[in-house]
Amino acid sequence: MGSYCGIHFDKLSICGSKSEVPGDWAALFQERDRRETRPTQEVGADPDLCVEYAASRDVILRRLSILGATDEAVQRAF
Repeated sequence: MGSYCGIHFDKLSICGSKSEVPGDWAALFQERDRRETRPTQEVGADPDLCVEYAASRDVILRRLSILGATDEAVQRAF
């Protein structure tokens, strides 16, 4: 078993990675966005730590804009 990470908008998966978090993803999230859970509640189980970074749509759009991914730039690219 390994560690996995991904960027999702609700249930839509945008991209993923195994074993390490890509460095450029760090620009989208801050430590205050961090949420930790241990989803396995079975007796005797060694639950894995699940770490999630979550932010509102407006916050992520503002951070993307700062990085140059404005709505206008995205429309031109696609």
